[in-house]
Amino acid sequence: MYKQAQHLAFTDALTGINNRRRLFELLDEEYRRAFRYQRPLSLMIVDIDRFKLINDGYGHVVGDEVLRWFASQCSASIRQKLDLIGRIGGEEFAIIYPEANLASAVGAAERLRSQIIGCKILVKEVEIQITFSAGIASLPLDEKDRV
Repeated sequence: MYKQAQHLAFTDALTGINNRRRLFELLDEEYRRAFRYQRPLSLMIVDIDRFKLINDGYGHVVGDEVLRWFASQCSASIRQKLDLIGRIGGEEFAIIYPEANLASAVGAAERLRSQIIGCKILVKEVEIQITFSAGIASLPLDEKDRV
């Protein structure tokens, strides 16, 4: 019973990944660990481009399928049992990259972009191709890593 309640409290109901609350708890834990041990940590915020047009043009059912598909693509692109993913709201997602410096996180973003760029999602006989925008921040470990 406790595990089920915990799952409901920490999981985004639509996508099945961490919800905003849980993701921020995990980010806080990872930040404290990285700072304490002087280890690299990066965070990528991802936003699906022009998502409102998908919802307005095709309806929320199609928009929900796009969100589920995108979450599954992001989940497939991360290092299992190390990286952490969550939905922070609407069409915004975040990926926490423990033990990853800025260059590694940029490489992960590029792999995700390459994975998604050629894909078309077929939902209710509608073919949709999406793009995303991303921003990356990394915990600077010393002066040469500061931007």
